[in-house]
Formats: sequence, C-alpha cells, structure tokens
Amino acid sequence: MKESPWVPLVVLSALQGGELHGYGIAQRVRDQSEELVRLSEGMLYPLLHELERDGLVQSRWERPDAGRDRKYYRLTESGRRELTDGRQRWSREVRVLSRLLGVAR
Repeated sequence: MKESPWVPLVVLSALQGGELHGYGIAQRVRDQSEELVRLSEGMLYPLLHELERDGLVQSRWERPDAGRDRKYYRLTESGRRELTDGRQRWSREVRVLSRLLGVAR
C-alpha cells in the first residue's frame, strides 16, 4: 500500500532539526504527533531510500562502540526546498478542505 501523500513531508520535517537514524525519525514523528502517527519500518525505510534517490536526503553510516551500525539521514538543500514547497501546498489544501467541510475558523 502506498503511503499517504503527507508522509514524505512528515519525514522531511522530522529531519529539519538535524540528522537522525530511522528509529529516531519514527520516534520524533510519534512524539510530535502525540502518538497519532506511527511509521512502520516497512513504510519508513523504503520511503527514506526513495527520498535519498530523489536527492532530498543524504545518508551516512556510523558504527557505534557497541551495537549495530546505524544509517543517519539529513536533509539536502533540495530537501529543504521541497519541505518549504510542500508546507505551502499542504497549508492551502488544509484551508480549502476546512472550508469545504465547514470547520474553517
């Protein structure tokens, strides 16, 4: 199943504060959404690979003193632009849908 169109923006937004590994991204999204949004590994990692392929994020491997290697992701300049553009699109869509559903303030 394809993820919702807002999921890539949520992941890019999670990386706005600096680089994170996959679990850190999922945790940040879960925390910031008050546990409403949960990104499964099966959704998150393919999406991160797609964002990397599209040049929106870059990654690097880090080997900790103990435990498994971790892949850290960070936004690229293209990713920052996409996040800005996506936020503008999303803001407009929310305004229009709120008006159509009768919940606009």
